[in-house]
Parts: sequence; structure tokens; C-alpha cells
Amino acid sequence: MTTDWSFDLGGGMYTVEPVVGDGTLYLAVTTAHTPSVSEGYVAAYDPETGDELWKRDDVSRPGTPTVGDGTLYFDTGGSEDAEATGFFALDSATGETKWHKSESFGLGDPLVAGSRLYGTASGDACELDSETGDVRWKTDGVGGGACYADGTLFYGGGVALNAADGSVLWDTSGSADDLQTVTDGLVYGTVNGSDAENVVRARSADDGTVQWSYSLRTTGYWWADRLAVASGCVFF
Repeated sequence: MTTDWSFDLGGGMYTVEPVVGDGTLYLAVTTAHTPSVSEGYVAAYDPETGDELWKRDDVSRPGTPTVGDGTLYFDTGGSEDAEATGFFALDSATGETKWHKSESFGLGDPLVAGSRLYGTASGDACELDSETGDVRWKTDGVGGGACYADGTLFYGGGVALNAADGSVLWDTSGSADDLQTVTDGLVYGTVNGSDAENVVRARSADDGTVQWSYSLRTTGYWWADRLAVASGCVFF
């Protein structure tokens, strides 16, 4: 195994993932993270050569981006500079700002599905116009990151919504499941808490009923509990 290319980030990507979309690599890097200063940059690269295509270093510490339909979406945190914080929608080819929401709007957990933009705003599920950032619908009290399949949004808090209008299809929020990924008619999640037994669980995407559960026979917060599903297996 050989290294094709490498460079110094000038910072770090702790808890942040690289993203590839439309043949471009996007990195969100933190360059300063202290109680008083939180700075970073988002940049685009040629994945074959590592050449920089554009860079925005006028933002606060960025989260993992989402890319879709020519736009790069990401939220930030930590800085007191209002122009550097909040939620950004950038032209994915040039890095220029398409629109920006202030930090007070509380927008996060972006998901692009079917050319539509979903997320949470101050803890409530929502859809926004991907071109303007205007709210199309909002469902109060539904939060967590979302996954999508066949016109349905499955939010981490345990609620399935109609992606077209935000209406609730089923609600298992009382079970403490953290819904994470969906495929082939099943939604997979975990139960993870200070007093709860650690469980991996599969639910029907249609009505939320439990199809199977696997207990780790442990309790307490389970570090790094993200699930991946492939080739008929659930990996964690």
C-alpha cells in the first residue's frame, strides 16, 4: 500500500467526517478550539491529486458537511462572530455563499434526499427550501439526526415523518431508541443511556414495530454506537 498524496490540515477533524460528492472531496477542519476562540475552514479538493479547488476560512468550527444538487451544507459552533457562525449553504463548485442562517435559528443535522433539504431547527424537525433556506414545514418536538427512505424521514428521537409535509406516521420516542439508518424496509437503531441496557434493534419502516433486538448485556453510555448495514449484516 502506498500513499498517493497527503498534506498538513493545519488543524483537526475530531468527530468530523470527510465527504465526497460529484467527484469532489470536501473537508471541514477545526483550526482553533478554546473557550474564547473557535475557528476553522471548509475546503474542496480533487480526490485524485489533492489539489485545492476552493477554501472558506472565514467560518467557525464546522461540522460534517452534506452535499447535494450543487450545494454544500454545514453547521458551525463556538465563535462569538455572528458572520462566522450558524448554518451555511455554499455553492459546491465555487465555495460562494448561497444563503446563511444565524446561530440563533438553531439549524443542524442536514440531510439531502430527493433534492430536498431536511434537518432540525432548535430541536424541531423541518424541511427548508434548498435554494433560499426558507422553512417549508416544521414538526415540533421531533429531533435527532434523520435518515430517509421511500418518502419517509426517520428521526433519531424515534419518530417517522411524512417527508412531504412533516406529519407523524409513527412514534416510538418513549422507547429510548436512537434511530440511525434504514434499508430494505427496516430501521436500525440503538438504546444507550446511563441506566438502560445497551441494545441494537431493528424496526419495521412501515409502522415502527420491533422485528428483532440484540442485547449487549451491558448498561451505561456506550461509546461509538453508530451502526452500519451492508451485505445483510449490521456492524457496530
